Amino acid sequence: MSVSFDIDRSGGATIVQMHGEVDLDAADEVLEKLREAILDESDQPVERVIVDLYDVSMLDSTGVGALVAAYNVATEQGVKLVVINARGIVQRVLRIAGVLEILTSTTPHRGRPRRRS
Repeated sequence: MSVSFDIDRSGGATIVQMHGEVDLDAADEVLEKLREAILDESDQPVERVIVDLYDVSMLDSTGVGALVAAYNVATEQGVKLVVINARGIVQRVLRIAGVLEILTSTTPHRGRPRRRS
């Protein structure tokens, strides 16, 4: 199973809903879609990107890396990126990687998240 996306842009927020598995085969596409959402070149500036993982059934380390890379791009651009609806194994993987709190927090963090080695 691959990953698919639904993207909704309204106001200053962009919601990116992902469906499927975020693994080695999908990580580059995930990062590209999130980068496009962050760097949206429409007339309305993006203030926040919400990444909805409700329908993501699997997330591996390359998927975590894509989310962290997107978070870092957003931070550099002054855009708030927040992950919502991480559940089950997806939530566990983010917790084990040490990035769950940072990616799901609605309050700003100092510095950038780094994956554990």
